[in-house]
Amino acid sequence: MSTITKEERVTHKKTSRTHGHAYADAHKFSPTYMSWVGMKARCNPSTKTKSHQRYYAGVTYCDRWKKFENFLADMGERPDGHSLDRVDSKGGYCPENCRWATYVEQSRNTSRLKLTYPKAVEAILLRLEGVGQKEIGSIFGCDYRTVASASSGRTWKDAHTIATIIHNEGNG
Repeated sequence: MSTITKEERVTHKKTSRTHGHAYADAHKFSPTYMSWVGMKARCNPSTKTKSHQRYYAGVTYCDRWKKFENFLADMGERPDGHSLDRVDSKGGYCPENCRWATYVEQSRNTSRLKLTYPKAVEAILLRLEGVGQKEIGSIFGCDYRTVASASSGRTWKDAHTIATIIHNEGNG
């Protein structure tokens, strides 16, 4: 872990007074500030675990977001129940590629999962008709575990409900 220089401590104290999101003396940080800190940590090779090093290899953040004030100006306050998400999970952190997203939105935006709602319904229908999870995964370009989660109703609950109704109407 890298040490913080005296200059960085002074800068941090000044900025925490400026934007009001980080109070180092009280160890209190806003959710928005914690998202910014997490983003920087994910892009810092020295703070990454081996799995993070593989997942975040080459992921960076824009120069503008080196300052929290710029990040805050571009992204606004983090809404409750949301966290920082990269729209293109292979791209870096920048205003054009980031949004505040819910856990469900983020779980549908991973490199493993590239199902849209209509594709999720189709995948579930195929599973209900007895097609194997790995085969469905290869058809839709997603992991078989994604198909298993969708077809069991753990994820894509609304698509699962619709697919079940369609399947039952077709067989009834």
